[in-house]
Amino acid sequence: VSYGSSYAYEPQIISDDRNGIILTWYDNRYSNTDFIFAQRLNDNGTKTWSAQDVRVAIGNKDQMFSQIISSGSNGAIITWQDKRASSGINNDNDIYAQALDSNGVLMWLLPGEVAGNAGGIPVCTATQMQLYPKIISDKNGGAFISWIDRRNGVSEEGLYVQHLDNNGGSHFTNNGLFITDRLNGNASSVIYENF
Repeated sequence: VSYGSSYAYEPQIISDDRNGIILTWYDNRYSNTDFIFAQRLNDNGTKTWSAQDVRVAIGNKDQMFSQIISSGSNGAIITWQDKRASSGINNDNDIYAQALDSNGVLMWLLPGEVAGNAGGIPVCTATQMQLYPKIISDKNGGAFISWIDRRNGVSEEGLYVQHLDNNGGSHFTNNGLFITDRLNGNASSVIYENF
């Protein structure tokens, strides 16, 4: 599916509820920077979105570890780990999300953005590192997104969650609702077991 890239990573797949599938992944087709892409294949395996795939978020730094769910209306909601805030020795990672309609058009736009040049909705932009997002549907066109969070340091690595509605609006506190800390590297298993 991936168009013209040297490497493509971490593919994720869901049903499009129309006998086809929607996929997301990240690849480095633009220089050595990883970006998130998506594509829909119909029941014949034919691409139905852009022949060059849909770029989920415009940016100039690595976007990785995308996760995907159905939006409930033949589209998808995608979340990922984003390094746009990193600089120099500051290895900051944040969590972003985007919704695509049934035609692969980006739906969640910040003020001044247009669908062809959107950066995604910030889910968490707290200091330090937010890692490995996971996502489930809220059954109403939105999503719950959880992630590992190091805003208080690695020794107090925490689990946070945010609820986005069908317009990409946040319903929990800014930068996510704290769930627990001192996971010490076990957050991934906690997220899998509870989501």
